[in-house]
Amino acid sequence: TLTQSIDGSYDPLYKEYDVMVHGLPFVPKSCEADGVLVTFDVINPDKNVIRFNVSKAFTKIVVKA
Repeated sequence: TLTQSIDGSYDPLYKEYDVMVHGLPFVPKSCEADGVLVTFDVINPDKNVIRFNVSKAFTKIVVKA
């Protein structure tokens, strides 16, 4: 699980984060951002590395086995 909180009024120009997660201790089966399923790509299946995009305003990401 990854959480984000935002303070202040800064509003960057980008709309999304390109997230890459390395070395998960399990084979990822699903990924959710704020309760919505997110499509992810497996970059390295031997090391359980995945990549996905989420809104810059996400509050919680959950990767499940």
